[in-house]
Amino acid sequence: MNRPDMNRPDMNRPMSNRPETNRPEINRPEINRPESRQSHEPTPYPQSATLGQLPARHPLLLGGLVFAFVGLAFDLRHELPTAPSNSHHEACQGSVNEQVTLSRTQLAQFLTISERDSRDKVTQIVGAPYCELQSLQVRASVTAERQVYPLAFDPHTRLVILYEGQEYAGFRFSFQ
Repeated sequence: MNRPDMNRPDMNRPMSNRPETNRPEINRPEINRPESRQSHEPTPYPQSATLGQLPARHPLLLGGLVFAFVGLAFDLRHELPTAPSNSHHEACQGSVNEQVTLSRTQLAQFLTISERDSRDKVTQIVGAPYCELQSLQVRASVTAERQVYPLAFDPHTRLVILYEGQEYAGFRFSFQ
């Protein structure tokens, strides 16, 4: 394909070597800056918007910030409903053996016992209880007994062991 302008000898020369053609001149206005601006000092950013001309998302952002500051100023956590805490231990039924505590070693051995194992096996490890709690009806026609063992290394925590007849049925920790 042979284009007519490609055959011109001046088209293969660089732009700077081409003869001037009749092109309209582009008027580029000179930028007049004060002499202090001609130095390498940073120029200030122009004010793009005044308070009355803020985009629509700024009121929402401003409202969120005000809400957050009000939330920080007023501690409303005590107003919210909380779940009832187990801040005290259940009352013991019958006699209390003050000398009984459960050591870390006894607790570690106890935790290896599987549910539905014999009550005698548990008693061999933990010994006599600190006290007994009121019996529960966990399942229909089955009465469950609960025994308490305070932890020697944490006086505010007690281990409560659940028995159904002569079987070990589970445990829980009671925190004060």
